[in-house]
Amino acid sequence: RTAFLFSGQGSQRAGAGAGLYAVEPVFKAAVDEACRHLDPLLGRSLAEIMFAEPGSEPARLLDHTRYTQPALFALHLGLHRLLEHHG
Repeated sequence: RTAFLFSGQGSQRAGAGAGLYAVEPVFKAAVDEACRHLDPLLGRSLAEIMFAEPGSEPARLLDHTRYTQPALFALHLGLHRLLEHHG
């Protein structure tokens, strides 16, 4: 059996997953799905924060738990769906 272990808070990095988001439709769809649900609760675009240029103001928001946890959830959901897609 296979198990996946995804890292927790402290592993967040601005731009993490941006390359996959640009080229993997399954990953992008999963992240977009999570963001559709989370953005209204956060009051701003989670994808903008996740894929912000490192060091920028939106990227700095990733260090706030309010955005860290949802961003990691969206990233991990995308990774899981991509791995699932590839069997």
